[in-house]
Amino acid sequence: MITAKHAEKEFDRLRRGINVRNWTYSAQMDLLNKQVQIAILSHLEQQGRKRRKPSAYNLFFAKKAAQGLSAAEIAKGWKDR
Repeated sequence: MITAKHAEKEFDRLRRGINVRNWTYSAQMDLLNKQVQIAILSHLEQQGRKRRKPSAYNLFFAKKAAQGLSAAEIAKGWKDR
């Protein structure tokens, strides 16, 4: 996947030193589409990866591990639960 930084470099390379008024309609639309892609990519990078909600077992495991129990004891306690 292309990153926002790479998309911005590509966009700058395209528009550097070129008068947009002389462009055809399709070239202007291509430039606009690239701008939209850059905006979307930068938003996604800012947002970051959303974490999944931990399962009940993982919460139980973390709680018992903090109390100092071994993994085998924790698994046995989960089964007895």
